[in-house]
Amino acid sequence: MNVTTILLIFLVFGSVQPHRLWHGGGRSRAHGRGRLGMAKRFAPECTRYREAGEKHLDCQDRQLTAIPPSGWPEDTVHLLLARNRLQVLRSNTFAQFRFLKSLDLQQNKLMRIDADAFAGLSRLTTLLLQHNSLHFLSEEVLLPLPRLTYLRLYDNPWDCQCQLDSLVRTLQVPSNRNLGNFAKCKEPPALHGQKLKRIRPELLCPELEERIPQEPKAGSSVLPPIRTKPEAIDTCHTYMFPKPLLDCGNQDLRNVPENIPPDIVQVDLSRNNIKQLRASEFVAARALKSLNLSTNGLEAIDTGEYISGSLQLVMGSCCFLARTMKFECLTYIPHSPTSTAAFAGLLHLRELDLSNNSLHYVQYGVLEDLYFVRRLVLGGNPWVCDYNIHYLVYWLKLHPGVQHFGLVCRSPEKFAGWTVQDYVKTYNGDCPEDNLLDQNNYDYGEEVRAETNEEAITFQPSPLRVPKKFKVIRLN
Repeated sequence: MNVTTILLIFLVFGSVQPHRLWHGGGRSRAHGRGRLGMAKRFAPECTRYREAGEKHLDCQDRQLTAIPPSGWPEDTVHLLLARNRLQVLRSNTFAQFRFLKSLDLQQNKLMRIDADAFAGLSRLTTLLLQHNSLHFLSEEVLLPLPRLTYLRLYDNPWDCQCQLDSLVRTLQVPSNRNLGNFAKCKEPPALHGQKLKRIRPELLCPELEERIPQEPKAGSSVLPPIRTKPEAIDTCHTYMFPKPLLDCGNQDLRNVPENIPPDIVQVDLSRNNIKQLRASEFVAARALKSLNLSTNGLEAIDTGEYISGSLQLVMGSCCFLARTMKFECLTYIPHSPTSTAAFAGLLHLRELDLSNNSLHYVQYGVLEDLYFVRRLVLGGNPWVCDYNIHYLVYWLKLHPGVQHFGLVCRSPEKFAGWTVQDYVKTYNGDCPEDNLLDQNNYDYGEEVRAETNEEAITFQPSPLRVPKKFKVIRLN
């Protein structure tokens, strides 16, 4: 009996002890997970890469609420912290990054930045603080940044009172022309919408309240200005790395936003509701290299007005068509680059995406400023294959280095599914070879000499001297 009792005791303790040990191990593992979770919250797996010989640390979209005191490479040159949950920047937050040249803090929830938050960043040239919740910012915050060249502050609810006086005066120093552009007051109501770069600093303090312009009274003839187009800074997000990008995608825009920053290289206007591009839409964005206008329902691109030169080179096909008993000439006349077309001024553009819109053809003159485009996306448009489409084909022929995609006829039905180039070949194919004016054998020199000679006889017919769209001349 005693032996049986002893065995039972051993069995009971044997079953309980492992159970206790397992629970203890579970708690230990749970604590381990907690510490691991804490470590991940403060030091997430960021993306490290090198571009142009400089180290980038991409910690965007990591749900960060604080900057880890250690663990990140101290030789980082570009630090990307956009779209996190940072609310406060304490003193010496970035002191370990003494090689830092750019710091992207946009689209966080920043409400306060201590005076010494950027201490040690003596090499910093670019600081992005737009799209946050900052009401005040002292000039002292910028004192540790002697090389600061670009500062973005817009889309913050700035309270334009005495606390902002020192910052406003700093931004308005003439040498600080790229600091704080487009930032506007939100409070008080009397100063709402005024730009920090232009507001009179003496209006910020309550003791000068009598000098603050009052809101128009009821019945007053002074009306607020009517804004017909949104401003880029109010509707879009700006990213400076790896390349300056203005992201206006899927914002339900009906027009191209105004005041696109001149240093922007890429603009994304896709998935909006822009039906028409007006003359000189992008004339201020001269550094633009990539423009995405896909999926807008775009129907028309304005050609604007242009100044034609004295020299008009005529290139095209003329022939007598037996089936119609008519003589037809299709003429394409390149014009001087001094135009106001929608794409005027985009001399550095390399990529243009016009896909998935409602374009039937591209009007004469629209593409004349795009000298260096290398990629043109045209698919998803209901291209109409008639004489209006010839301008686009001839422009592509004159720019053989352009890769283009999606140029397929949608109508008329007999050409549906054809490439536009094949359609143009059939258009010229109706001409007998002996009646076709071959542009390869056309003597442009004779026309040049005639156009530059003051005594030259006027060309006939005279409409050829005026730059127009494709001109069809039919002689029975």
